[in-house]
Amino acid sequence: MNNFFQELKRRNVVRVGVAYLVVGWVILQFVDVILEIVTFPDWFSQMVLVLLIIGFPIALIVSWAFEVTPEGVKKTSEVDKSKTITHGTSQKINYLIIGGLVIAVAFLMYERSAGLDDQIVGPASAGTLTIAVLPFADLSPEGDQEYFSDGITEEILNVLVKVPDLRVAGRTSSFAFKGRNKNLTKIGEDLNVEFLVEGSVRKSGNQLRITAQLIRSNDGFHIWSETYDREFTEIFEVQDEISRAIAEALSVSLGLEDMNLVPNQTEDLVAYEEYLKALGLFKLRGYAGLSEAIGLLTAVTIRDPNFVSGWELLAKVYSVYPFYGPNRATNEVWERYLTLSELAANKALSLDPGSAIAYSSLGSVYGNRRQWQKSFEYHQKALELDSWSGDIHQQYAENLGMAGRNKEAAEIAGRGADLEPLSAIIINVHGSFLIDIGEFEKGFAILRKSNVLDPNLDFPVNFMIFMYLDQGRFDEAYTTAQIANQQSPDPFYEDTLILIEMLKSGAPEDEMNSFVANSQFGLLDPMLRTALRDADTLITNIKIYNYDTFEYGNPILMSRSNRFFWGHPLFKSLVRRAGLYDYWKTSGNWADDCRPIGDDDFECTP
Repeated sequence: MNNFFQELKRRNVVRVGVAYLVVGWVILQFVDVILEIVTFPDWFSQMVLVLLIIGFPIALIVSWAFEVTPEGVKKTSEVDKSKTITHGTSQKINYLIIGGLVIAVAFLMYERSAGLDDQIVGPASAGTLTIAVLPFADLSPEGDQEYFSDGITEEILNVLVKVPDLRVAGRTSSFAFKGRNKNLTKIGEDLNVEFLVEGSVRKSGNQLRITAQLIRSNDGFHIWSETYDREFTEIFEVQDEISRAIAEALSVSLGLEDMNLVPNQTEDLVAYEEYLKALGLFKLRGYAGLSEAIGLLTAVTIRDPNFVSGWELLAKVYSVYPFYGPNRATNEVWERYLTLSELAANKALSLDPGSAIAYSSLGSVYGNRRQWQKSFEYHQKALELDSWSGDIHQQYAENLGMAGRNKEAAEIAGRGADLEPLSAIIINVHGSFLIDIGEFEKGFAILRKSNVLDPNLDFPVNFMIFMYLDQGRFDEAYTTAQIANQQSPDPFYEDTLILIEMLKSGAPEDEMNSFVANSQFGLLDPMLRTALRDADTLITNIKIYNYDTFEYGNPILMSRSNRFFWGHPLFKSLVRRAGLYDYWKTSGNWADDCRPIGDDDFECTP
């Protein structure tokens, strides 16, 4: 036996084994670094490990059976022991081992200096940490589970939002990187976060494989990763485990250790899957998508009447649905859907009195009903419950603007934009209110950014055109409409371009009136009146704004684009009809540039 071990030593089998293990470990560390920079399939690192394991016994066998000689590699049995150079080979292998160990130590020192225990991340008490959850990739065999992977992403995001020491980037901004191969450091900079969560979901029948990893954005360092192979019935437990693991890796306290982090969910997994489909449709908006979402959520809440998230989402869908109809909604349509939204939100509150989403939806319902005081009470309650939601800030700001409180609206919308810097609709609201308070160029720049983020969103483009016309900047109005038409050809923008050309050329007013009257787009008339400062005709044609019969929806009386008719005799009656004067007088929260006169009058200065 001693002779055997001596022969192992002489043939450098032991040294080769040690060298192989050291070099193999270095290769695995190198692969980890490469995977942080270059995207490879999930199985790549596993394949490298398997190949290294297979190669280990092969290396030992080769070192036993063969020997390096000055004439080349020969079988050990053919080498004269008196002429062997195994001693020299041993020295070379020793150098290889030492070199490998030096590299290994360097890796370990790097990990330690980059690790969390050196308080680069630091405990929660060191300050609030920032994190974004990027959309998980759908790796399902048929590639048809995108709604499910998106839903899991959002559910994990919603759990992390509850952690007191984390500020979580908004869903819309995080999802702006969906399907884009972008450097993680750049994503961290764009979202202004220190850490990123990314992963993948593979769903096949009832089998789930969810992979998640936590990454430091400034250098791509992988802090934690895990793969979960579970049954679909365990989906909520997996969400809970992932969230707890992330919080633990960041050394923050959940403050909810003894609680289920995924409360108010359903035990009906069919209902849950249908809810995720509806959630995806709601994010896409559109009349057909919202109609389908209503059908799905109606079935979901019938299957499980205690599913809070189902009621919350149903309230949100109902509150925006009339905006996306093929025709402008009538009073009856608005009241029907506002009532349905109200009922769904109240049902959610009865199940979860701390539902910020439900309070925000009710705020929007009462704002569209012009029950101003009630609207703001609910919006403020929503913000108290969830101060990190960009959506809640946006909805609150919109109602403040409807009431003429544009400076407050700009501030609230700005906070929402900080939380969701890549949400086209949220930064659109911020840009619009900046213009309303006179910060024109900054507002225009933000609206242009909103248009770049989502060329299909027409709100920023239309508002820019209005405001350029209001200021007599016809060339810029024309360029804006031209770019919008190039991005998404639309007969509305074609007519808008014709109207602006007529304004630029000084066409007779009768000719422009005739063109607008024959256009299928009613929005051209207020554009023309704004450009001509024609308050009389605008008030005469007030049906375009539906203020003669329209009791619901977004009144635009207080927008800067309409300030030119604030001095018109009928302006005050419209303000009173919208319930604004009573609200201002009762609450003392007067609109910007408006003030009381005597006991029962007011004035607004453009």
